[in-house]
Amino acid sequence: RRPGTRRDPLYSGRHLSDRPNILGFDGGRALVMLFSEGENRGLQRLDLEAGGLTRISIPGLEDGMTYGPIVDRHLNQLVGVGVTRDDLPEQIFIDTELAGIQTALLGALGTDRVQLESWSADRSIIVVSAFSRGEPEVFYVFNNAAGEVSVLGEAYPGLAGQDFGEVVSLSYEAGDGLAIPALLTL
Repeated sequence: RRPGTRRDPLYSGRHLSDRPNILGFDGGRALVMLFSEGENRGLQRLDLEAGGLTRISIPGLEDGMTYGPIVDRHLNQLVGVGVTRDDLPEQIFIDTELAGIQTALLGALGTDRVQLESWSADRSIIVVSAFSRGEPEVFYVFNNAAGEVSVLGEAYPGLAGQDFGEVVSLSYEAGDGLAIPALLTL
């Protein structure tokens, strides 16, 4: 219920599996919720006025992927999700402006992945990390207005140029049958 009102609940589950993780507001008019199972499984938007749930569709998000929300802290709005694909972190944006910036930087920097770490309210300045398999992350500042990218720093600068072993993803079964994911560096 909204504070100070006497109306029916906006959402009520029938079972513990119906209980979502509340990820935050989406523009102040709705809550973004993540249901891990049940009929509402996935990302849902709960309208705070009408009380209805609507599925949030994110192109590129595959069934069974584990993901976390990316929220624009200036707009208080869901703009995408962070996932792990091919053993590397990846961002999938539903915000077309941020998706376009990420795609452009991916091409310009020539790395396997580009992550938009933070941005100014007007999105004119963006802090970016870029990395490829077996290479340390490099952080950049992207001046969107000027179209310029400057190196901010490197993660683990002492490892630059070093050869790394191949990282292999595997899964093994615990005594109770639970599958445990693992990364093995050869």
